[in-house]
Amino acid sequence: MKIKLLRITAAIYLALCPVLVSAQDQNLKDKVNAGLDALQQGRPSDAEKILTEALKEAEAQKLGDKTPLGIFDGLGAIYLNQVKYSEAEQQFRRALEIRERTKGVEHLNVVHSLNNLGALNAKQRRFTEAEKYYLHSLDIMQKSVGVDVSMVTSTLNNLGGVFFDQAKYAQAEPLLKQALEIREKYLGAEHPSVANSLLGLASLYRKQEKYKEAEPLYQRAIAIMEKKLAANHPSLATALEHYAMLLRKMNREAEAKKLEERVKAIRGK
Repeated sequence: MKIKLLRITAAIYLALCPVLVSAQDQNLKDKVNAGLDALQQGRPSDAEKILTEALKEAEAQKLGDKTPLGIFDGLGAIYLNQVKYSEAEQQFRRALEIRERTKGVEHLNVVHSLNNLGALNAKQRRFTEAEKYYLHSLDIMQKSVGVDVSMVTSTLNNLGGVFFDQAKYAQAEPLLKQALEIREKYLGAEHPSVANSLLGLASLYRKQEKYKEAEPLYQRAIAIMEKKLAANHPSLATALEHYAMLLRKMNREAEAKKLEERVKAIRGK
């Protein structure tokens, strides 16, 4: 499935933090944003407490479909990370139902909920269900104008990941390649998101033992990260680690060992 690039905008969509309705009480809006900020900052316990309180307030006010959707999205993400799948599904489905009722079943906002449910099913290795959600997302985006870079590339990567986890490499490759092409076109060749796409494609080739194809992708991804990220960034450590794995497969032990030492230094081990 090919997304038409002319329909994609260059804006970055922070899907986890949807714009809250202006009619909502300012205190509730502030609380929801504080909870989402805590989640993005890696403080899930704080985020859960804040968002749970926000949900209670929204229910007390009987906001119904005017409840800030960030509450459901945030709590769903928290429960997903806690492996509380039924609780996560409940939150994600509440958000989906509200989006479909208030925006329409083919609205771009629905894509965010579909992708959340796709991720939930993929985490449980329910790949058939995950594929359906991601394909539905792509179908909506195909029909829409102004599809945003982050939204479409995340969906392509996630669906590619579902095929990757099933060893359906031939199906995963075009999706990962398309995500890379879109990011290069709209974000620039040295954007950190491009590095992430390069790593995904490199891992795909490594799994297929296409080592010569994988190596330049690892090298380019690492070069971008070294330029754009902090020297001790965990993503850089992961990239170096995966490249070292490739080098060992190619019997280049000395080079692999040097990279592994860098990984230890970054991780403080």
